[in-house]
Amino acid sequence: MQVCAIHEPDTWITPYQRYMADGVLPMDSTEARKIKKNSNRFTLIDGELYRFGFTHPLLVCVHGEKCMRIMVELHEVFLGVTSGAELWQQELSVQVITGPQ
Repeated sequence: MQVCAIHEPDTWITPYQRYMADGVLPMDSTEARKIKKNSNRFTLIDGELYRFGFTHPLLVCVHGEKCMRIMVELHEVFLGVTSGAELWQQELSVQVITGPQ
């Protein structure tokens, strides 16, 4: 039996997840101060990072493959056959945070 460990590379989301889950800050004092200051804009639910939105209760934070999948789906919705009312509903219900704001 062979076991392979998969390690995802660190992204902008990783320091926030580490700080909010375990209280671990980056070694760089400037980066640590930034993470600590901005962490009140986020919440961690089941290991997923969410940002508090102004007009929406929570916005999901994504990166990498998940981000690309969402962008492709949105692209298909905007180019696909969709009525105006459905398009507005989909546009207003989907927001994705891809990096620090």
